[in-house]
Amino acid sequence: MNPVQFSGWRLGLKLLSFGVLGLVAMAGAHGASLSSTSTSPSTPSAVLLEQPLTASAIAEKALGQYAVRTWNTRNGLPHNSVNKIAQAKDGSIWLATWEGPVRYNGQTFQIYADTAETKMPEAGALDVSMSPNQQLIQVAGTRGAVVRFDGQRWDYVKVGDGYIFETLIDQQQHFWAASTAGVYQVDSSGQGQHKLYTQTEGLPADFTFRIHQASRSYRENAGVWAGTRLGLAYYHAATDSFVQEPSVPATQVRAMLTLANGTLVVATDEGVFFQRALGESFQPWPVPIKDRVTSLVEGPNGCLWVGTFTQGLGRFCLNSEQWLSVEDGLPNSHINDLFKDRDNNLWIASHGGLVQLRNTLFSSYTQTDGIKGNNVRAIAEDAQGAIWIGTNDGISRQQGDRFVAVAGQSDTNKVSVLSLARGSEQLMYVGSYTSGLLQLSQQGLSASLTAANGLDSNEVRIVKVLPSGHLLLGTPEGLKLVAAEFGKLTVLDSLNSANGLPGDFISSITIDPNGGIWLGSTLTLMYLRPQVADPLAQLTTTPSFNLWQPEAVDLPAFTGARNVFAGVVHQQRLWFATDHGLITRPLASDDWRWLSRRDGLPFDKAFSINFDSNHHLWLGSSQGIARLSRQTLDGWLNRRITNISYQRFSEADGMVTRQLTTGGPASLVSDTNQLWFASALGVIAVDPAQAQANDAEGNKPEPVLLEAINADKQLLLAPQYDTAQSVDDLQLTPTTKRITFSYVSMTYAMPEQLEYQTRLVGFDDDWINRGSATAVEYTSLPPGNYRFEVRARYLGGQWNEPTGIKFSQQGRFFDQRNVWYALVVLALLLGGLLGWRLTSKR
Repeated sequence: MNPVQFSGWRLGLKLLSFGVLGLVAMAGAHGASLSSTSTSPSTPSAVLLEQPLTASAIAEKALGQYAVRTWNTRNGLPHNSVNKIAQAKDGSIWLATWEGPVRYNGQTFQIYADTAETKMPEAGALDVSMSPNQQLIQVAGTRGAVVRFDGQRWDYVKVGDGYIFETLIDQQQHFWAASTAGVYQVDSSGQGQHKLYTQTEGLPADFTFRIHQASRSYRENAGVWAGTRLGLAYYHAATDSFVQEPSVPATQVRAMLTLANGTLVVATDEGVFFQRALGESFQPWPVPIKDRVTSLVEGPNGCLWVGTFTQGLGRFCLNSEQWLSVEDGLPNSHINDLFKDRDNNLWIASHGGLVQLRNTLFSSYTQTDGIKGNNVRAIAEDAQGAIWIGTNDGISRQQGDRFVAVAGQSDTNKVSVLSLARGSEQLMYVGSYTSGLLQLSQQGLSASLTAANGLDSNEVRIVKVLPSGHLLLGTPEGLKLVAAEFGKLTVLDSLNSANGLPGDFISSITIDPNGGIWLGSTLTLMYLRPQVADPLAQLTTTPSFNLWQPEAVDLPAFTGARNVFAGVVHQQRLWFATDHGLITRPLASDDWRWLSRRDGLPFDKAFSINFDSNHHLWLGSSQGIARLSRQTLDGWLNRRITNISYQRFSEADGMVTRQLTTGGPASLVSDTNQLWFASALGVIAVDPAQAQANDAEGNKPEPVLLEAINADKQLLLAPQYDTAQSVDDLQLTPTTKRITFSYVSMTYAMPEQLEYQTRLVGFDDDWINRGSATAVEYTSLPPGNYRFEVRARYLGGQWNEPTGIKFSQQGRFFDQRNVWYALVVLALLLGGLLGWRLTSKR
């Protein structure tokens, strides 16, 4: 049966299920309409400091800068409503859905919808969790179903007849279950001798939605809390009963959480409350939360994350309150559960599918963050430290965590930008595709230069501001020298192929410390050699290109590169990004060097080039970003190494796209040492210090896990949750014809970007590329000892350490080499004996 189709009785059961949860939801939402990511800085800091959060609960990144991924039925989920999330010992993510428990390994969803296999009376799962020793998957559902899974076998325990919303094994190893009938202490021996706690035993109401183990006990309070439809209660061990907590309103309890500092947080329909220590009264959360909270989780830095009925996801830190809604990428505003995995990724269960929220190395800003247009061509920083973004749809300026369109005349708002350059007196210069050169001030457009008043055309590819205040303009018709004053732009001189320039099309300008000017174009690299001392300073008295002598660089003599996109001067060397890697030379000599794919670069075309404050090199391309360490560059320049190593970054690291663009300039090192890159879908930023902290491992994926080994379709190895099975002594019988290895890297950062290699030591001579395939098969292996190895990497990245398993293929008696050796020796002996006999008879 198709998992999204139901027969009449099944549909009726589903409606009944949602009806029961409707009692929990108490139909009728309140609060404001859906809001996008927002910050509330107006909340008094004195109030925020009273929050029961740790001192480290500071938001380091805006909520809108997290990478958001979603999955639904189109991606393999059996149902769009995900009720609960957990993580198994092997790293896999488990989901409770209305079509059964689901295991996700980063590549595929394995659905356990067959009740004959799971032994559940009905497929719907409401809760999933791990046993305290991380060896069993526990699933609870409708009709009193509680099942446990060890990786191969499901065991069923019937606990009443109602819904089991949540289960818990406490510190004393008691097994608790919250249900529509009350709280059960479950007899897990299989005898069915469960103890049911109801209002008679002290619960505020029989209907119990949550059960929670606090980190500490207090006197008669054993630390086990029950959240019911009419309030909160704790378990009193001495009297074997529950006691209602009077300081929490007698209303529906939605969620409970113990923070790392021991504070117990409880979400109810009347608000969120906290208890600093067991025995104290609960207090209202100091900051009002604008909707009823359905789920709670503590972030890696101590902030409190909340899921709500209608407002999506909220994050409360000491310094901010922010929200993420449907407008920001959530598939649904109703959050059922929040879960933080071992890598601090946040998983969100909603009525619209599964969501992953991941803090990444890079931050990406797009149209949703206020940028006018996504195709970014130029980046600049103004005198106030704000980043300016130029796209084919206009100009935007950074304002806090967002960007705003630059105000001005209508031409400013629709200009197609090719270049940006910061001038003096708080001016910004804009080179455009069809509007010439624009001068912008705080008041808006202050001057322009077009084909009507001095340019050969309205296309300005690159703008460079000189120390004298003059401008160099790179255009398709050559180089322009421009005098710039506030409100006035004047062309002073032109240089093109008609008066000595080797080429006309200018796409990049690099100034060296000696006053030399290097011009990049689509066909060659050109050099304006100074003819006088300090020619840039002499522009004030002699504003002419006669101060330089143009000449072409003989690129074919040392490189296959022709198109030069960008250049930079660093530590007395010139570096240029080209269509065939990098070229570099010392300022003092013509000793050119060429770094390309032949030396280990991951791509040919490099659109942008920068050095960070620690002298590491960053290259932007249409295939992502590569970072070369200072040590690598020094080794290559000194000819100690010939094959370079690098870190490579892509969407897995938070980039909105790996497709970076060319421009003037297409990358920037800001005054605060942040790196900014222009891309086809927005602008991308990174703190290079964070990348350096991860330099040892780079962006390698998680180790590969062997998920299954099958011999002639017989399962030899499966994920184990209850035993530590040794797998180094596998032996295949002589009749085994086929062995299959299934594997996966439990990587949840862009798993579709993974590629694998395998090697069967004793059979394969080298590693074999498997692409994205997660299984490999060998047939008719000769008898012998083998070791199967598998490793993974992100496309173009570094391989992780291989995972391996030893096994032996036994041969039939007459297939074994020793037997044949023995037969040969026996034959030789018999032949010798026969020869001796014949000789003796003669």
